Parts: sequence; C-alpha cells; structure tokens
Amino acid sequence: MTPSTPTPQPLPQPNALAAPALADDDEGISLVDLFDTLMDQRWLIGAVTALGVFGAGLFAWTSTPIFETNTLVQVEDTKGGPLGGMLGEAGNLFDVRSPVTAEIEILRSRTIVGQAVERLRLDLEVRPRYAPLVGEWLARRSNDLSDPGFLGMDGYVRGNEAVQVALFEVSEGLLGQTFVIAATASGLAVQTEDGQLLASGRVGERLVFRLNGEEGAVLVSKLHAKPGAHFLVTRRSAQAVTRALQNDLQISEKGKASGIMNVSLEGDDPQRIAQVLNQITELYVRQNVDRKAAEAEKSLAFLKTQLPMLRQQLEAAEDRFSRFRNERGTFDLGAESSAMLGQMVSLRTKELELTQKRKELDERYTAEHPQVVAVESQLRTVRTEISRLERSARQLPATEQELLRLTRDVKVNSGLYTNLLDSFQQLRLVKEGKVGNVRVIDTATVPQYAIKPRKGQIVGLGLLLGLLAGAGLALLRNQWRPQLRSPEEIEQATGMGVLATVPLSARQATLAGPIAQGTPGLHLLALKHSDDAAVEGMRSLRTALQFTMLEAPNRLVMVTGPTPSIGKSFLSANLAVVLGAGGRRVLLIDADLRKGHLHKYFGVDRGVGFSDAVAGRTPVNDTIFQSIAPGVDFITTGKLPPNPAELLGSAHADELLRELTSRYDLVIVDSAPVLPVADAQALAPRAGTVLMVARAEQTSLGDLIESRKRLAQAGARVHGVVFNGLDLSRRRYGYGYSQGYRYGRYRYRQDHYGSYGQNAS
Repeated sequence: MTPSTPTPQPLPQPNALAAPALADDDEGISLVDLFDTLMDQRWLIGAVTALGVFGAGLFAWTSTPIFETNTLVQVEDTKGGPLGGMLGEAGNLFDVRSPVTAEIEILRSRTIVGQAVERLRLDLEVRPRYAPLVGEWLARRSNDLSDPGFLGMDGYVRGNEAVQVALFEVSEGLLGQTFVIAATASGLAVQTEDGQLLASGRVGERLVFRLNGEEGAVLVSKLHAKPGAHFLVTRRSAQAVTRALQNDLQISEKGKASGIMNVSLEGDDPQRIAQVLNQITELYVRQNVDRKAAEAEKSLAFLKTQLPMLRQQLEAAEDRFSRFRNERGTFDLGAESSAMLGQMVSLRTKELELTQKRKELDERYTAEHPQVVAVESQLRTVRTEISRLERSARQLPATEQELLRLTRDVKVNSGLYTNLLDSFQQLRLVKEGKVGNVRVIDTATVPQYAIKPRKGQIVGLGLLLGLLAGAGLALLRNQWRPQLRSPEEIEQATGMGVLATVPLSARQATLAGPIAQGTPGLHLLALKHSDDAAVEGMRSLRTALQFTMLEAPNRLVMVTGPTPSIGKSFLSANLAVVLGAGGRRVLLIDADLRKGHLHKYFGVDRGVGFSDAVAGRTPVNDTIFQSIAPGVDFITTGKLPPNPAELLGSAHADELLRELTSRYDLVIVDSAPVLPVADAQALAPRAGTVLMVARAEQTSLGDLIESRKRLAQAGARVHGVVFNGLDLSRRRYGYGYSQGYRYGRYRYRQDHYGSYGQNAS
C-alpha cells in the first residue's frame, strides 16, 4: 500500500434542488395494497387454510354418523257418524276425529312417548367404553374384538364389542349414575367409574350391589368382549328421557289441510330409531282406536235405552193402523193427502233427529252453548212447520185425517227404528272391530345412509373458514407488524426524504459465500453484475446524493443504520464503486470498529487500518488500499479496539478525517449501527452528509425515529434515507404503509451482524 495525493474534483452543480415531496395522507383502503398484503402472507394463509381443511376433514370423518327415518300417518276426516242417515248431523257426535294440529300434540304427548320409553327401555343407556377421539370411528370399521386398553389406560375398546343387559334396576338415588360392566375371565364385574368393585358373577346371573346406601341389580344376558373390556351403563330418569324424545320428534303436516302427518326421528343407531318411531306410531294408532271404541260404547249405551222405546212405539202404531183398516176397510189417500204425508214424515223424522241431538248435547254442554242454541232454533222451526201441516190436515175429512195420522206414525217409527237398529250394529262393529280414524301409511324403515355429517359441506366450510381466518390473520399481522414495507411510510411518518430505493438482489446471494469466507478477489455486485436492478438503485442514489450535498460543509458521507444486518456495508461498498465508475476519486473507510467486514467484499485482510491510524500506531498512508476498485481507495477497520466510541470521538480522528476529505472527491464512512452502540454518534457530527439505511420488512419506523433522535442529540442531522432490500416480486412498488410504529430492544450480535447475502450487512 502506497500513499497517493489525488487532486479533488468538484461534484457537478445542478441548477435546482428538488426536495423529496411527501405523499398525501390517504386514509382510504387501497385494493391493490390489500391484494399485495395477502400475497405477501400467502404462505400463512395457505397454512391456516390447510389447517382448517384438515380439521374439518378430521371432524367429518371421525364424527358419529346421524341417521334419519320417518313414517306417514293419515288422519281421516270422516263425514257423518255410525248413525248415518237416521240422525244426520247428530252422527258426528259419535265421531272422535280431531284437527291435525291436535293430533300432532297427541302423538307427541307424554302418554304416547312415555309408553314407548317404557316398552323399549330407552331410559337404559348401555355403550362400550370407546378409546378417546378415534375409538368409535375404528369400531364402526371393525369386524373383530379389540384388545382392551389405550395408552396404558384399562378398559377402552375399539372393536365390535357388545353386551345385552336384560335387567338393570337402581333406586332413585342412583339414577344418572354411570356404572361399569367389566368383562373378566370368569364372567363380569360391576364397578363404579373410578374402579370400585360392587359385584361380580357370571353372564345370566342376577347380581345385586349397593352404593352409598342405595341398592341396584343387574342381569347381563350376553357379553361379547375380551377380558378387560369395559361397558358403561346408566339408568336415567324416565321423565327426562321422555322429554328429550319429545323434543327430538319432528312432526309436521304434509301440504295444506292434507290430513297426513310426517313424523321423523334422528339418531346414531339406525335400527333403534326405526324401532322407536314404529313403537310410537303403533301406540298412537292404538289409543285412537281405544278413544273411538270408548265413544262407541257410550253411544251403544244410549241406543240400548232408545231401541225398546222405539219398538214399542212402532208396534203400537202398527196395531192402531191395523184396527183402523179392519174397521173402515181399505182405501187410499188422495193426492193432496199423500203429498202432505210425505212432508209430515220428513219433518217428524227431522224433529226426532234434533231431539236426539239435543239430548246428547245436554250431556256435554250447558244450555247457553252455541251448538245447543242452534239445535233449539232448528227444533222451533221444524215444530212450527209441523203445526202448520197439522192445521192443514184438519181441513180434510175425518176419515182421511185419521188414516193420514196412522200412516204417518207407522212410517216415521218404522224408519227410525230400522236406522237406529242399523246404527246399533255399526257401533258394535266399531267397538269390537277396533277401527279408528287414523292409519299408518308408511312405517319407519331402517335407514341405510347417514344424513350427517355432510362431509363435502363440512370440508368446504373448513376451506372457506380457513381462507377467511388466514386472510384475517394476515391482515392483523400486517396491521400490527412494525416493519417498513414501502418508502412512502418513511416519508409520511418521519418527514425524512427517501433518496433512493434499492431492490432486493437475488444475484447478491451468489456472492454471499465468497464474502463470508474471505475469498480473495472483488465480490461486489456493482462490478460483477452492473445491470442488476439493485445497482441501478445505487446509480439513482449517486444522483440524489449530488443534490443532497450541495450545501454540505464537507465531502464526508457517513452511512449508518438503526440496527445490524440491514445492508449498510453492502450499500457503502457498491455506492463507492458506482461513484468511482462515474469518474470521481472515492475513499471508502470501514469505521465499524465493532464488527466491520468491508474488507471481505474486496478479498483483503483486515490488517492495519483506520483504528491504527487514529491511535497513531500507523501512518494513514500506510493503511490505504489504493485503487482497490476503479476510482476507489479503501481503508479497513484495522485492529478492533476495546474502546471504539472513545477512539472515534478523539481529536486525532477529527484531524485524520479532515485530512482525508481534502484529498478525495468523496469520502464514504461505513459506521456502526446507531441503536446498539454509540460509535455512530461520535462520528456523525464530523460528516457533512449522513445517510440512514432502512431495510424493507426488517427496519421499523420506531428504529428510524429513535436513530434520528440519538443523532440529533449528538449534534448531527440525517440528510436522507436509503430504502434497501425491497422485494419487487412480492409487492408493487409504491403501495402500502403503516401508520403506527414501535421501538424495541436491540442487541449487537454476531449471528445477526455477519450476513452478506440479499443486500444484507
């Protein structure tokens, strides 16, 4: 290394100075920024989505299948009653039909459902103790017995184990208590859930046990399991089971006023739900028949009192008619009398019908009931008409009047007696034949396919929710992440101008290995790949720097940054090469006396350098690597001192920098980071221009603001920011910024400060 004293050349003087303009503060939502954020976090979104799909699939395939069966029941709306034409509308009194809404409530009533619970022993719950999570799923796919046990825990099964409990009785105090039937080598044992032995015996033997002063008994008729397998048995309250089954029953009328009820039931045991539903409908039909038989029996009792009376009346009328014919001889009624006879027979029959109806209503309602009032009104109308006909009949000859009266009595009593006798026979059929007005159209069948879970829908929902959750998490992470993502954030939040943006260079990664190993030779992106986008960013910085230095007191430029591993050394070295290529004489000084490694970019040893010159151990000219790159001289850190901040703040360091600045067009000093150590604060007041490096996705606004504050306390000003490492493949340039920032703790560590690739260090 030999000294040289080149003649400094002035920097070009532009006509105007363009200050960086702050972008307008846009409070709106940018769809492009939103899209970029989602693309940035695509791996996070993908991972959350995959987790959602996996969880949904696991749930869908391990959930217990739910089956559904149904039955159709018709409620017949019969017209007229068993007394038919004789009593007309009065026959409806013997009908037991109800509106469909009422029949639905009867079908769901505790009387019907409670009987089904009792007959089918639905209050007794018996199930194998399946292994957690996957035991039941494995059991549904197994044809063999399993070896009891799960992760060292006894009793758990996952095969086709089965048990039939013929008897399980417990006192009221043990209702809801779960007991364990354990298969043993000699038979079985009854235990509590915590393993307390209550009784033991053989299959088919009635076992009696006591727990907490309460008694119980169990009889197992069949046991299909290996020794050690456990079954859980619980006797529940019949009322509670009945209420639950009432809630589970789904009953509705198909169509409007169709009289057909659709009854459905869901459950995890297809045979059991079909059995339960058929039992309920059977009990419902039975009670309907019993209701109608009871009504028929009441009607029969009424008719038994009426038939003898009508028979006597009929016989008396026939006797009177026979005596009249014998005494007067045979003659026919005239046309007028025949017509009158037909009307009188019809009205007398109607009067008797209404009279019978009134008697039936009197047994059920008071005199003020609307039906009673309506029948009374009809009776008055019929009797008025009968009185009118009787007055007309009195105008006939006496003999013809008598024949008309006798013929009327015979016809009316004969018709009433015949119809009433026919109705009596029909009611006997109703009572003995067990006929109701409801019938089962379709019985419940054992379903073959589960209706739940709908695996496709669940997986699709998991995919959708995973996407939404991933996108929400990505946006939330983006909102609270303090790292910078665009230069606009810096200008809007800090007011500091961004002199240039240096894109992330993939080619720099190929140079990272030789730099880290200290391989001899030049390992500079600006020399190896001068067409790289990052180098073009350096050229933009070179132009901006010329404007920035117009009013600078000296030609010393200090490059620093808030934290390590943000690319300040990469920028310092390549900027020096770009400036040298522009015809300027540049001196590059590695003033990071803590971890400085600029010498590795040039493939030289640290040797003697800046610290040795400042300490006076070595003349400065002996520390300069002349023309290490075109137009560039270089000074390494030299021996790393124990007190770098004091050394850099000394008067000798000030003298040395002034001397070197007078020799070169530009002196670039690569300083240590601001936040971890105080070295940069010691150097910054001597620099005419201070450049702050910020790295995309790493540096935060808090870093920049705190760094500017510390430099200001030392009497220096940040003249511009270089935004380094912007990944153009991930985001559109110029979009997105964060309004908030945070400042945290920083440590100066080798593992973060020894990186050479991807525009780092």
